[in-house]
Amino acid sequence: MGKYRNDFATEYDWLAFCAEHGMSDHQIWFASHIMTSRTDENRAVEAYKWVMIAETLGNPYAVNVSGFLRTSMTEEQVAKADLLIDEWIAARDDDLLNNRTDDWSMELKQKFRSATQ
Repeated sequence: MGKYRNDFATEYDWLAFCAEHGMSDHQIWFASHIMTSRTDENRAVEAYKWVMIAETLGNPYAVNVSGFLRTSMTEEQVAKADLLIDEWIAARDDDLLNNRTDDWSMELKQKFRSATQ
């Protein structure tokens, strides 16, 4: 990926980058950071999105975290998060089709490779 923690102005920016590029442990950390540092009404939706993506990537810790988050969310919030997850996956599908996967994490590459075989 070629980026390092000190390349980013804040921890939030670094975690966002790592989450976006498919690092499931960082996706869980990012979700935690979102829940503890933000107060907006979409924080649970955004956090749940990242935990569910980490779960999709096979992260064993994500299951417990997603269950915990889910208990405090409304059905509307879950539906919003599901749409964000679908958009994220669709963007990865587009990247894959256009051979733009150089900055993907190894686990993201592995998951998409196994899904296309």
